[in-house]
Amino acid sequence: MCGAQSQSWSIYRGEDAPIVLTGAGTTDPTGWALVVTVSQYVEQDPPLISTTNVTVGGPDTDGAYTLTVALTRAQTSALAFSTYRLDLWRADSGFNVRLAGGQLQVLTPVRLPA
Repeated sequence: MCGAQSQSWSIYRGEDAPIVLTGAGTTDPTGWALVVTVSQYVEQDPPLISTTNVTVGGPDTDGAYTLTVALTRAQTSALAFSTYRLDLWRADSGFNVRLAGGQLQVLTPVRLPA
């Protein structure tokens, strides 16, 4: 995996939002303890969202893997219209490292679904 890649995503508040992290590199992350955090500011403790709901995809024709984080409606409904920091961590003992991250912009829809 390449370290600390920065990306940007936009989602709507209140939606089930798959966040796809590309450029994950050619090392197979299957079996790694992966954790995604969403925070309003750097070093927020605890983060607003912390999830291990990460799916590994690939390899593609170039041998690269993608990682998809599934944020639920409940999780995105709890976020206000703003820009947040999203980080992907490998959390295996002895391998705690930030693999990727970036900005997550939460947009407000006209109304939330019932």
